[in-house]
Amino acid sequence: MQIRFYFPVLCLVALATFLLSACTSSKLRVGNELSLSQTQLLDDEVFPEYHLYQIESTNEIFFLDESARIFVDTAIAKGRTEKEQVEQLIGAIFARTDLDLVYQEAANTTADTTFTSAAANCLSLSIMTYAMAEYAGFDSDFQLVHIPEYWTRRDGYSLLNGHINLKIVPRANAGITQFFENRMVIDFDTEISSKRFPASKVTKNYVVAMFYNNKGTDALLERNYTKAYRYFKAAIQSNEYYEGSWVNLGYLYRLMGKVELAEQSYLRAIELDDNHLTAWENLAILYRKIGDVKSANSIQSYIKSKRQSNPFYHLMLGEIERDKGDYTASIKHFQEAIRLDENQHQFYFSLATSFFEMGDLDSAKRYMLLAKRKAPASQVAETYSSKVSAIRAIQAK
Repeated sequence: MQIRFYFPVLCLVALATFLLSACTSSKLRVGNELSLSQTQLLDDEVFPEYHLYQIESTNEIFFLDESARIFVDTAIAKGRTEKEQVEQLIGAIFARTDLDLVYQEAANTTADTTFTSAAANCLSLSIMTYAMAEYAGFDSDFQLVHIPEYWTRRDGYSLLNGHINLKIVPRANAGITQFFENRMVIDFDTEISSKRFPASKVTKNYVVAMFYNNKGTDALLERNYTKAYRYFKAAIQSNEYYEGSWVNLGYLYRLMGKVELAEQSYLRAIELDDNHLTAWENLAILYRKIGDVKSANSIQSYIKSKRQSNPFYHLMLGEIERDKGDYTASIKHFQEAIRLDENQHQFYFSLATSFFEMGDLDSAKRYMLLAKRKAPASQVAETYSSKVSAIRAIQAK
């Protein structure tokens, strides 16, 4: 059974309300109620050496060195009004990311490291841009974008993605009344921004919690559980309302055999968002593990019914089957994803890879060409073109 972490790096979360029937078969789960406080849930005794790991402070996460500050000063120097300066800064950042940066979902870096490194993800790019806007004296806010559930595969795990963008509002000049907000939204995923999903403002501390959560997930995948706990605890202390950290903390406790702490952590996430299907799913896995099959089946049936219409759910299932080597099953899931949404280039790409693994090069080439046609950005399309060329070269041998 696949475990899903909540991992907000790329750019994406789904909605459904579910009430679990009361469970009286175990004293642990009576009524599925929260019985532990936040202090009790952060049980340092499970990881007594967690304090040995030093983590980045908020100031370090948003720090910019001299070269980054010079970059900002140079970018805004040509702008006469603040609106023009904001436009200059945004243009310079996008020009630099297009030329020098490679997108890498695991690149969870501070603002300064993002500026100097060759890889970044959307969270780290948003943090860097916020720090630059703050240094320049602009008003800016982080926004959580509410998009359908979307997973990426990494090291054999399905990682549920979240997405944020940044809104910068030029300050009004003294003596001028501004009747309409002249805002600029910066989104490093053009495909998501083009669909105009609803977004809501989140605090800086919320984003810090996301950063710590990402770092904790990295540690989980590395099986460094004490380090993972250090980051998840920091995430919760930074913002206790970020439900993703509670889900991952629950999974960590489950690995350590701490069933009550795991259940209570999942329930805390559900208390914050009873539509959080990943929290419910992990709770079902926990109940199945401890023998409460009825409750586990009830949750799983509901989750499945809610996800059947989500094409990205079928994409994830297809990728799981492909990882197991069952290419026929993976193809069925990818085809179902395309049936539900025929405009997503990654569906065609995944379908092409399964056909390629099966040795059906004609089908692989056909779907890779469709992926290229559906790709929203030239860089992605060029990647697909190179793969089509590689297939043709194999066919020519």
